[in-house]
Amino acid sequence: MFHPKRALSIWSCFVLWPIALSASAATSASAQGTGFRDAAAKVSLSTGSTVGEWILKGDAPLNQKAIVVFVHGGPGLYTEQRRLDEGAVFRRAGFTTAYYDRAGGGVSERLPAEQYSFEREIADLEAYRVHLNADRLILWGNSFGAALAAAYAARYPEHVAAMVLTSPGTFPGQATERDFSRTERAPVVMSQEMKNATLLIDGKGAAAERQLSQADAGRIFDDFVSSQLADGFLCKGAALSTPALPGGGNLYAQRLISRSAAKARPASIAPGRFPALIIRGSCDFMPAANAARYAGFFGGDLITLDAIGHGLLENRAAVDDAIANFLRRHFARS
Repeated sequence: MFHPKRALSIWSCFVLWPIALSASAATSASAQGTGFRDAAAKVSLSTGSTVGEWILKGDAPLNQKAIVVFVHGGPGLYTEQRRLDEGAVFRRAGFTTAYYDRAGGGVSERLPAEQYSFEREIADLEAYRVHLNADRLILWGNSFGAALAAAYAARYPEHVAAMVLTSPGTFPGQATERDFSRTERAPVVMSQEMKNATLLIDGKGAAAERQLSQADAGRIFDDFVSSQLADGFLCKGAALSTPALPGGGNLYAQRLISRSAAKARPASIAPGRFPALIIRGSCDFMPAANAARYAGFFGGDLITLDAIGHGLLENRAAVDDAIANFLRRHFARS
């Protein structure tokens, strides 16, 4: 039997919103649309996944050895233009920033549905590191991407130079109650089509593809995400707008990866093995205790920024300042 409340508890972990910071930012995002995707390179990973990537070089002469890899939210979502723009704080400090759409979403190619899993996501991230020929990464994990970054870091700590986790989603293997009371989100209305698709995939798993293609499920998912979830990433009363998303979501990846992530148990790691920064907003629907779990697991700094939601949009300058200060402390060049 389909349980709407149970299903909605999973949707609330998404973060992928190209929400405007100002009127000028909204104009820029609208003008760019999905055009940045045309510049994506296609990369075949050793796991068999083919992913789209964007690489932006760090500023010279401050060139740093470690590469920053953005691990986007989801699961089943993609990179947006604004994430490339937000990475400027790393590039000004000399770090090259690398972005990729994980398998099944955005401009990356779909997998057979039975291959979508949290373990595959970890394996693809490691394969992407090898593709970059980088000994160590700075993992910039956002929302669900923070959970993936955490699992990767616990598996491959020798390949992690630092972690910057923004608005971290539910810690792998844990359950978290979300509170949208301080956000702009209205009650979510799930269409019958979305209910049916979710019920089918949850009930039959990968075998549901015989009745519902990934392309058709993705269209349903995109409609739901763009129409129902965006305002949950803003503080109540925030004077911001939400331009259209570029689309390219994958409902199979979302359901199947979420299911396996809930069963994950990251290996223990000594706190302080590498520098870590965790940033959340005071209006985040994810509880403070969830961010504290990341800080306890890895050590490092936990910063809560006032009057900012899960999207960290209301005061991006404060977010950039926190990241820049972290980089100066741990990666200063002589």
